[in-house]
Amino acid sequence: MASIIGKVRIIPIYTTVTGNGNNAMYTIVKFEGVRILEVKLTGKMSGKRVIVQPAKAVARHAIVDSSPVTQSSYLFTPVMLVQ
Repeated sequence: MASIIGKVRIIPIYTTVTGNGNNAMYTIVKFEGVRILEVKLTGKMSGKRVIVQPAKAVARHAIVDSSPVTQSSYLFTPVMLVQ
């Protein structure tokens, strides 16, 4: 992750998680655009961190639910023609 510091990425926002490790199940409520500011994944658990800030991101080729509940403040899609 250190190689993407300063870059914009799209991450899932979730409300609950059940299980752990590879068996974890997340309840994803929306996706948001963020910029990666800092990554430290070595050392003891209390010192590990990933720091992000909201950032505008464009999700090309994505189908976005436009309902108010899942509306994103920082994730956009280009205008596209749909049938």
